[in-house]
Amino acid sequence: MKKILIVAKDNNTREFLSQALAYSGFCVIGASDRVGGLYKLGICQPHLVLLEIGDWDTLERFRRLSDVPIVALTPNDDESGIESLNRGADLFVTLPPSFGELLARIRSLLRRYESTAMGIGQKY
Repeated sequence: MKKILIVAKDNNTREFLSQALAYSGFCVIGASDRVGGLYKLGICQPHLVLLEIGDWDTLERFRRLSDVPIVALTPNDDESGIESLNRGADLFVTLPPSFGELLARIRSLLRRYESTAMGIGQKY
């Protein structure tokens, strides 16, 4: 079972995503702030991180500590999404997310990450 770490300050966002992803077959770990998220990143070793963007330092720190895919949950503006990609996110989804789209993107990203980790699709 794939583990997803959700780091979101907003309780409603975190709870909605946690329940929906658990129902979709994922093991979900939640954190409400950067400190808790970084701790759980090290302890739980998730396969993917959903990170609500509060500041760029948090995203950069997650990226420095781990190479797991990071999906940035950003405000509904293009600049935040673009900046999240420039700072290390693998993709971004604007808040509030369409759960169907988010789930498809998560599954796609996990498939791609798995095949790269196994050496499939690498060029020599």
